Amino acid sequence: MPPSPRIRADFLLLFDCPTRWECLQAFATESGIEFCRPYANILKRAASELPELPALMDALTADLVAFRVTQFLDGGRQALTTDASLPICDLLAN
Repeated sequence: MPPSPRIRADFLLLFDCPTRWECLQAFATESGIEFCRPYANILKRAASELPELPALMDALTADLVAFRVTQFLDGGRQALTTDASLPICDLLAN
């Protein structure tokens, strides 16, 4: 079994056809976000697990996006419904 992309995003390249969950794991670190940023197909696949991911990528710094992805992967599996009027701390709340 290949190592988790959650540890290093480039581990995603070891999978023949990464799942949506594995694609989302690649966004769990700041370096993973920078690695995946140019690849719209990885973002699209990951967003099918965490629908607010594209909006978070546009609005937040890499460390805050990684925090939210990690929070989601660690059990906050319920996706947020994003509302532009919410303060940033409410977007990151579980």
